[in-house]
Amino acid sequence: YTDSTHQGLDEESLSQLEFYEGAMHAMDIFASANLKIHLSLFDTENDSALVSDLLRNPVLKELDFIIAAGNQAVIRKLNQFSLLNKITLLTPTLNSSDILKNNSMAWALSPSSVTQCYEAGKLCSTKFRTSNSIVVKSGVSKENDRAIAFINGWNEHSEMKCRSIDYSKGEFKFLLSSLVKGANNLLFIPSSNEDFVNSIITGLNDTTDVFRITVIGIPTWQFFGSNDPASLENLNTNLFMSSQLYYEDSSSIAFRKFFRNEYMTEPSEPAFQGFDAMMLICKSSLGESGAFKLPDQKGIYSNYRFKSSNGLNENQFIRLVRYEGYKLTEVK
Repeated sequence: YTDSTHQGLDEESLSQLEFYEGAMHAMDIFASANLKIHLSLFDTENDSALVSDLLRNPVLKELDFIIAAGNQAVIRKLNQFSLLNKITLLTPTLNSSDILKNNSMAWALSPSSVTQCYEAGKLCSTKFRTSNSIVVKSGVSKENDRAIAFINGWNEHSEMKCRSIDYSKGEFKFLLSSLVKGANNLLFIPSSNEDFVNSIITGLNDTTDVFRITVIGIPTWQFFGSNDPASLENLNTNLFMSSQLYYEDSSSIAFRKFFRNEYMTEPSEPAFQGFDAMMLICKSSLGESGAFKLPDQKGIYSNYRFKSSNGLNENQFIRLVRYEGYKLTEVK
């Protein structure tokens, strides 16, 4: 980086700094004579003990909103404070929903992995409604929640029911026996194990002269270093994502231009998330009871479609992207 404020920072510090810079830019855009904002900045250093010390300041009980991007231990402390003092808390921290549950003042800007899988099942039940739908379980316990969520999302919105198979019990021959000729076979593989996923993709790619196959993968697949784009395209592989970040969108271009001019570098994802968090507050409305409400909004990092569940407000937005050549393109 050529800008001194970004030099010599570790990845975590840089992420927090750019989140703040994005939020500040949104505040500068949306603040007006009718919307005055008093901003207080606190550096948590991603340390829950430091957060506990900060929260002893009685002034913080007068806050209207808390915007926080940090690890789950930090979010847990802030959630307790939000709940006790009736202060609205917004966070883009991934998988924070379990921490925020039973706090109606909390807003999870990023859907949890389980929510994403449920919404993916729901979306796929519409786009691939006549498919033979199968969830391929690896036998790893942490993946069971994802599998169950996808099945529930599909089965609650389709007459064609989705089922699961345990790949660990019969491996590829067991999977092959579940496929149907003459129909599209939709396979959801909720694994982030690159070797496991690639072994299934390789096997399935050799069967496409017999079976029609659509593979649904999770967001982490885009970061795999050894996948074969040609095989993924041949299998009509779709991934779901909770972001809607288009670098060539007019709003994104304007934000990137500002950021480059101001900080002499390209913004990373946390900068876009910080902008959206502040934008949501600035565009928020208050209900008749004075409660904070967020109508559906389009941001520059994602779209926001909140639903109250488990006592908190969680974004439900996902989209599908498909491998085409060496790129991921949006499924309309």
